[in-house]
Amino acid sequence: MARLSLAALRERIARIEQAGVSLAEENKKVPLGHTGADAVLLGGIAPGALHEIYASERDSVSASAFAAMLALRVARPKSFLLWVRQDFTAHQCGQLSAQGLFDLGIDPERLLLVKTRSAAEALRAASDAFSCKALGAIVFEVWRQPKSLDLVASRKLTLRAGASNVTIFLIRVAAQDAMPSTAETRWFVRALPTPDFVGEWGNPLFEATLARNRHGQTGAWAMEWNCDARVFGEIPQNPRARLSGAYPRPHPAEPETPRRSASR
Repeated sequence: MARLSLAALRERIARIEQAGVSLAEENKKVPLGHTGADAVLLGGIAPGALHEIYASERDSVSASAFAAMLALRVARPKSFLLWVRQDFTAHQCGQLSAQGLFDLGIDPERLLLVKTRSAAEALRAASDAFSCKALGAIVFEVWRQPKSLDLVASRKLTLRAGASNVTIFLIRVAAQDAMPSTAETRWFVRALPTPDFVGEWGNPLFEATLARNRHGQTGAWAMEWNCDARVFGEIPQNPRARLSGAYPRPHPAEPETPRRSASR
């Protein structure tokens, strides 16, 4: 996308918002591959937008994996993935694994990792990165609820994502409350155990709850990530599989609203 002048960008934002749509809606959505989720998302994940992923500390690995998978879906072929995280988050949740990312379908040689001392520094790094045309997506990981990442900062990330057509996924680990933001979607992610009929390790399984969708409904699904096809799908069903107990207590930041869908 050609670089826009500030005046042209403001004019474009005003025109789009007056029409009642977001910057991301100008771009074609990218399907996740999961029939139920794609239907609720009206075609898939919106590129060139801000998306949030919430997880408890114990599910931080699942949140990182889920963000990486979404980034892989929306990123252009042979583009780079930028991962920005606080040192403290790495200390609490562990370091990123090159082998683990490779197993998910991500080329570690195309991952750029930036670690900062504070959330404010991480925010500046993520914001400045939008000017890099080689990026296909940004993953921005923060611990709890830093003051620097307020509604104004969220709005700036949304505008920069729309102007550059680079999608950013904000992981909020151990946040106690859902913070006001301009995100297109907000997800709450937990790991699911592999059904007992699946041999060996199987593919990663998630409970993914879509708690915010600016242009559609919400829902919750049991999802499988196919590491070979690099796409989400339904979890294989078997009479011996017991997924009814797959929903543990709600994440502290997750709104207590009835789920509209459990598997579709």
